[in-house]
Amino acid sequence: MAEAIQSSSSASIVVTDDEPNMCAALRKLLGTEGYAVEAFTDPERALEHVRRAHPDVVLADLIMPTLNGIEVLKRVRQHDPSIMVIMITAHGTIDSAIEAVKEGAFHYITKPFNTNELLLTIRKALDRRREVAEKARISEHISRRAEQPEIVGSSKPISDIRQAIEFIAPTDSTVLIIGETGTGKELVAREIHHRSSRRDELFVAINCASIPESLLESELFGHEKGAFTGADRMKIGLFELAHQGTLLLDEIAELPLVLQAKLLRALERCEIQRIGGLRPIVVDIRLIAATNRSLERLADEGKFRRDLFFRLNVVRIHMPTLREIKEDIPSLVAHILKRLAVRLGKQDLAIDDEAVELLRAYWWPGNVRELENVLERTAVLLSGQRIAIHNLPPDLGRDEDLGRSTPPMTAQTFRDARDQFEREYFTRLLAESGGNVAEAARRSQISRRHLHEKINELGIQVAKTNR
Repeated sequence: MAEAIQSSSSASIVVTDDEPNMCAALRKLLGTEGYAVEAFTDPERALEHVRRAHPDVVLADLIMPTLNGIEVLKRVRQHDPSIMVIMITAHGTIDSAIEAVKEGAFHYITKPFNTNELLLTIRKALDRRREVAEKARISEHISRRAEQPEIVGSSKPISDIRQAIEFIAPTDSTVLIIGETGTGKELVAREIHHRSSRRDELFVAINCASIPESLLESELFGHEKGAFTGADRMKIGLFELAHQGTLLLDEIAELPLVLQAKLLRALERCEIQRIGGLRPIVVDIRLIAATNRSLERLADEGKFRRDLFFRLNVVRIHMPTLREIKEDIPSLVAHILKRLAVRLGKQDLAIDDEAVELLRAYWWPGNVRELENVLERTAVLLSGQRIAIHNLPPDLGRDEDLGRSTPPMTAQTFRDARDQFEREYFTRLLAESGGNVAEAARRSQISRRHLHEKINELGIQVAKTNR
């Protein structure tokens, strides 16, 4: 027997129980609550309806003469594992109901059941289904197994980064990546993820500067339905989405102070709470933060929480600018052109040596990202297969930019220019001192403590040499 009760509610429930009175009682109760209900005494017919209608919840009696509830559960999950199955059981079969939960049932209720308990269990099942659907919707846009990232170059800074990744990846330590825009901070974060034990889970990245402050908290931590005006459905945040995977917070210096406190709490407790939520949600993530600013200096200025800085500054990687690794430009160009050849259908895409030398001479304020954009624009407009020097944008050949190793002073903010000068000054000073901090401090006439602070603040790697 089957009978439907139509409702304005979008939630649909299928009931299967060999007792007609139980089917009738559940159909009436749930219909009164606004659910669309189909009730069947024959479990095979119930399964046929499930395959056609894709309901949200299935209520199945555990013991039925033709097909038991465990088999119903297995078939429903084979068809659609996101459908929530609730088992109906008598007191004498509770052990079997517990076994059903282990097999994937959402929960079980016992006969005679308490009406409030039943309705609460169904509401929780629907909440879980919405969570599963939301996570699946977001995950469609994030590849579980993205193309293996590749860090190109053989310069010492790039070799040092590769070595650092080799040591860092197997751990769950928080990583802070510092570098100018376009230097490849996300690429390094992805490489760490792909070499870690979390490689089969999601890598989730968010740019904290690209999302309005009013939306950022919901994006990170999620919200419950009705938590604020316009919250017409539950939303899981990126912390939940990245559970057991890796979360990259890019441009973390732009995170508002109020969210910095919530982030610190999430990292310390390994749990988050959605906006409007009443219960904490356990999250297991590996956090990587990236920035193009000095968090230590921002902390001194009261613009970044010092306790959060200490929590993030466990392992630090400094990304070199492209002008600092000009010897890697030829291999970078070859790598980029190889990818463009596939994407643009120009299989024999190549470049003249003279054009490569012009690319080496430019100062690249936008770093590798700018190099990629220049080569893509050139390749798209190229009528043939080989890039000559005259095919490159004319701006690259301006006399004042050729041979420049640093950006012109007016192209930078005072803070960026100061950071760049200090980084280059102390890097060269330490190199000339053979990596001896005491000797470098003596030469610069500053205290060793101050020098250590600068080394940490600027992300300088000290390598001792035999002198």
